[in-house]
Amino acid sequence: MAWNYRVLQGPAPDDVKELMDTAWLYENVKSGHGPLGEFYPQEYTSEGDTPSFMAAVNNGLSDAYDDFTLGSWGGRGALDEPYLLPHHYTDRYNVSDDGDAHKQYWRWLPAVQNDWAARADWMVASTYDAANHQPVVQATGATSTFAQPGQTFTLDLRGSTDPDGDSLSFTFWHYGDQDSVSAEVPITQDGSGLASIVVPDEPGTQIQIIGEVTDDGEPALTTYQRYLIDIGTEHVQPVAERPADSIDWAAPGTISGDGDVSTNGKLVKAINLTSSEAPHNAPVMVNGVEFAASPYVAGTTTLADGDTMFATDSAPISGQLNRVLAGATSSLGGTDLQPFANLSPEYRELLGTGFYNDADESVADVRLGNYSIPERYTERAGYDLTLTGLTPGAEYEVQLFVNDYRTDRIGTRANPDLTTIVRDAGGEVSLRHNAAGAYGSPGQYVRGWFTATDTTKVIHLVGGPGKGGSDQRSALLSAYQLRQLEPADGEGIPIVAEVPERGGTDGALTLTVRDYGAGIQLTGPTNVGDRLRFDGALPAISVTDTRSASQAGESGWTVSGRATAFTSGADQFSSEYLGWHPWAQDLRDGVTLGPPVDGSLRGGPGLAAPATLISVASQARLGTATAQADLRLEIPVDTPEGAYSARLTVSLFPTD
Repeated sequence: MAWNYRVLQGPAPDDVKELMDTAWLYENVKSGHGPLGEFYPQEYTSEGDTPSFMAAVNNGLSDAYDDFTLGSWGGRGALDEPYLLPHHYTDRYNVSDDGDAHKQYWRWLPAVQNDWAARADWMVASTYDAANHQPVVQATGATSTFAQPGQTFTLDLRGSTDPDGDSLSFTFWHYGDQDSVSAEVPITQDGSGLASIVVPDEPGTQIQIIGEVTDDGEPALTTYQRYLIDIGTEHVQPVAERPADSIDWAAPGTISGDGDVSTNGKLVKAINLTSSEAPHNAPVMVNGVEFAASPYVAGTTTLADGDTMFATDSAPISGQLNRVLAGATSSLGGTDLQPFANLSPEYRELLGTGFYNDADESVADVRLGNYSIPERYTERAGYDLTLTGLTPGAEYEVQLFVNDYRTDRIGTRANPDLTTIVRDAGGEVSLRHNAAGAYGSPGQYVRGWFTATDTTKVIHLVGGPGKGGSDQRSALLSAYQLRQLEPADGEGIPIVAEVPERGGTDGALTLTVRDYGAGIQLTGPTNVGDRLRFDGALPAISVTDTRSASQAGESGWTVSGRATAFTSGADQFSSEYLGWHPWAQDLRDGVTLGPPVDGSLRGGPGLAAPATLISVASQARLGTATAQADLRLEIPVDTPEGAYSARLTVSLFPTD
């Protein structure tokens, strides 16, 4: 977001651009706002990195600092999948407001610029009352909650106040581009700070309403209140004094639900499945898988009110997962067993070649039921994935396919980034997220590598917190697979590399100037009273030092710059009017930028004499260092008209 407040390929509307031009900046920040205001260097365009911290501004929208998708002064984003990097948020492909990918930024700009102007006023105000300050929003009632379809939900900001005693105006609007409801949500409001909506009949979606409170001070300042309303997702926990009935798989029986739990309006019954340490008298079939010996996984599932369950019913349970803590239970998702071999072609394509190969005997196709890991943090109960039949000393890759599960709804707006934590019990396997669900189906592909030290390996799995910290949301392990990594040639091909002592190889000291085209075109001029001001930028200057210690000795190096006089025909003026401010994006220890050099109209020597751009001490000389500089030319307002040009020479030389 830079260059006349452009966002990606296009600019903002003209009325918004007026807030970003030189005249606005001069009047509201640079003129009459003290030395800090005057020092602000950008006069011809907006800064490009401002949105990076805008979400942290305490204006009522700062919850976007933790969830970038919500939207704030810094814009909003969505997962970059499947375009570039998994678990990376971007505004580039799939975010737009009113069909305009740029509006997510410029829609807030009037309030942003007024806030900046007010803060500039604070720098020179002699008393608190001499400047305007932001309203203080006070919401009555819940602002992040659940509501049922058809319910009237009240928005009440009438308790808001202004520290300066200014009058307040109130506006509520539906941020429909960000939330998940399909239609516009009408808002009944009269400007008093009290408003209401009727919750649409779209269970499982979320409404976002923005409340704006604006004062009538100079400049007018705005504070916000965000409302997040989940529709039809209220989850009522079972009555504590009525524990769920239990069934022992060793003695199958029938249990009838009695409606202790309400999930999105549907009555269900919690059933605890217990296990025995002793072998069963007869095989138990679950989803077509025979369990002939203990231990069996204990878990919790649900039945519709009045239904029955038998030991041979289809319950999503897996014999491959064992409890970590005695008495721990798990929440089982209500979906069928999902052998890895039966994953859809889309998922198979996403996971890539080599993940599953029918012809590769080193790949073990393990049947695994959809299994939810409900606990939120590692200090609480999780589950062990036990890998058996390993060859000690062999290298293995373990691969997990993880989806999202919620006890109040399954598969709706699932965000696996926020719901999965996978950790290794022994610290030997580093599992990481490195792919995501395809075609709108949430999920992620997690993999890790380890060297077997025994015939058995245990990997600890723990569910992560859901969006908003919900205990009702967890990770759903859909499938996993183990693959032995065989060396290409017996014990492997040795690789030998002899690294010399640092600085022991001869090299060179070189300077590179980034392509500057036809030259540096200064922008302007801006008339600032007794002078005309032009601005520009020096192209990046890079120095690479690969000299050996014997070549360099104890020397470092320095880059300096000097400009010739500006000429236009017979007219000319001195380059003492030209100054620069060196800068760099990243400097290592021992690398130093030269000091800012002001032109003569600001009391400096200008670039008529050599000035240091960057220098490096001997101990830090190896490698590459890059520097740039902002240029500023200020000349007397009565300078004769003409197209003036000069030449700026940068020089590199070793230093003792």
